[in-house]
Amino acid sequence: MRELIDNIDTVRAASVQKETWGHLAPKPMATYTGYIVFAVGEYGDTMVVRSHFRSEKAGVLSSSPWYYQDEQDFVSGKRQSVGIYRFEGTYTKRKEPDQCWMNAPCKFEGTIRRLEMR
Repeated sequence: MRELIDNIDTVRAASVQKETWGHLAPKPMATYTGYIVFAVGEYGDTMVVRSHFRSEKAGVLSSSPWYYQDEQDFVSGKRQSVGIYRFEGTYTKRKEPDQCWMNAPCKFEGTIRRLEMR
């Protein structure tokens, strides 16, 4: 019974999130070109310093819960050593999910280079 209630709460939360911030969501199948500057700390924590993506069809990629989650998953999964890095490339949200936007697949393609700290 608890699983059913949790599932209903998850679906309801996703619905409210979509109604509130849906206009900011990445457009499905639009490819955005841009960059992410991120830092990896001494204890393995990762922090996005700045990012900017744009698509000719969809315009500037706004901050949204869905892009934020995709971006955090991407930079946290890179397992770089301590330093500051810049990713340059593309971001594509592959589809609009039925119930939970957080589960929709995305794709980042490009290169990551380490920035010199002075």
